[in-house]
Amino acid sequence: MKSHPRLHLLLLLATAVPGFQYPLAAQAPQPKDGDSIGVERPEGLHKGLHHKVQSVQPTEKASAVEVRQRLATISGELRAEGKLPMAARLDDAVRSLARLDDTTERDAELLLLQTRMAAMESQIERLTVDLRLIASFTNTAAVPEGLDVLRSVQARQPALFKNAGRIELLKSFDAAQPPIQHHSGKAVATPGAFSGTALVDQDPAFMCIFGPYTPLEQGRYVITWRVKFHGPVAEKDVCFLDVAHNAVTVSGRNPDGPECQPGEWVEMSVPLANPATREYEFRFWPHRHPLTLDRIYVFKLHDKPAPAGRN
Repeated sequence: MKSHPRLHLLLLLATAVPGFQYPLAAQAPQPKDGDSIGVERPEGLHKGLHHKVQSVQPTEKASAVEVRQRLATISGELRAEGKLPMAARLDDAVRSLARLDDTTERDAELLLLQTRMAAMESQIERLTVDLRLIASFTNTAAVPEGLDVLRSVQARQPALFKNAGRIELLKSFDAAQPPIQHHSGKAVATPGAFSGTALVDQDPAFMCIFGPYTPLEQGRYVITWRVKFHGPVAEKDVCFLDVAHNAVTVSGRNPDGPECQPGEWVEMSVPLANPATREYEFRFWPHRHPLTLDRIYVFKLHDKPAPAGRN
């Protein structure tokens, strides 16, 4: 907040009322909206004015408005006693303080309103996006966590769902159970795993899991692995996850360290543009990082309908 040039007239109190001190002097910080202003006990005041400034000296700090009102009262008393020059200086200072307070309050109210509006707009936007997601989601795989997993994937990789009109959770596979196969690790009851019994692998092989060789029709898909790493991970290329047909990678990627926070369940996904009905397997290469694999999810993306032509 810029200082009001007339605020410095408050310093005239030092000459108008000997010994009177006000914390808006040059060495003190300027008040902000809601701040309190303390007025120190006057020393060496004229006896006739001592009782007047007593009212400006509360035990607890008074608000800026309260101090302004009390100073205005004293000014009226000074004027009634014929001490017009002193009253005029005090009036000038009170007007400066009043303008500063009004400006501060207006700016603070405007800032608060703008902040609240921005927060509301953000909440409305998030709610709108979430409602659209819920309306467009179909859980064919009938797993209760399906919508939560989709929310997580969309938050991490929103570009995967571009132009999707409807999203269908088509299938899900438990990493520790057939038809998924694994070269290492074992099935362990795992808290926090949606499958209940996840694949825990403390000494993972080159390729941890593969399979299930499931048929997928032509269309767009998002394949998601839910995983938790046990310890420190590399900064780059922590693992490799891919979708393969006839043992050949069709789509895959190498997530980096920031996406693979140890001790946290994360959903990692790759897109699949399938040109025709084929069988696919979903493989995971942990690059020797100990981990727990929960489930693999297959989302099918249904494109938005083409806009109707104009008549």
